[in-house]
Amino acid sequence: MQMTVPCCHICGPSLSAFPYRFEAGQLPKTVRHRHPSIACRSTEPLSSQQECRRRDLLQLVATTTTLLAWPRPLLAAGTDLWYRPLSITELKDVVQKDFVQGQYYVTGKLSPEVYSSDCVFKDPTTTVKGVQPYTTAVSKLFKPAKSQADLISLKVTGPDTLVLKWRLAATLNVPGSPAIKPYTGTTKYVTNKAGLICQHLEQWDISAFDAFVSVLFPNFGAPAAPPVSELIAKQ
Repeated sequence: MQMTVPCCHICGPSLSAFPYRFEAGQLPKTVRHRHPSIACRSTEPLSSQQECRRRDLLQLVATTTTLLAWPRPLLAAGTDLWYRPLSITELKDVVQKDFVQGQYYVTGKLSPEVYSSDCVFKDPTTTVKGVQPYTTAVSKLFKPAKSQADLISLKVTGPDTLVLKWRLAATLNVPGSPAIKPYTGTTKYVTNKAGLICQHLEQWDISAFDAFVSVLFPNFGAPAAPPVSELIAKQ
């Protein structure tokens, strides 16, 4: 009895130049067909059951080799989703949407997938490491319904940096709901080699002491920042 099989059990019949015929229960010793990543060659007669095991093993090795060689996407910070790195221009659009529509400066609602899991958030009063600790802190600090973050400008300043200028008028989420006088500042976003924001560096145009004392004494220190329309007009 004779059987017809392809020369390569990984590539299958579609990649075989032509079939080989041989007696049932044996495979030819010298038939060879080179797979893109594995050279397949029978070295001695094998039973059908042994050949099935051999074929399955070769398929497993081929699949594993392909997966290891395939470019890996990134795992977004704080999510279970795979993330495709964005260009600095695409990243700018995400940050702008989060700032203007999401009001993340007073709500903490930002896009975690564009930040590295160990991103450093730094302002004149504190430093926080990690997206979740930062967003939790912001969401508890202000009353979003009585606070407003306004965008003055957002620019790409380098292949891995963005600079945001903003105006903030916020009400603290504490008894009595005291308000911080409107003030301006700048935030620099720095990305890592993977294209994720790894530094969120915030500077204020007034001192931290001025900002917090003005909660109790509104006329203390520097005057309140003018309306955002005036600030944009000066750009």
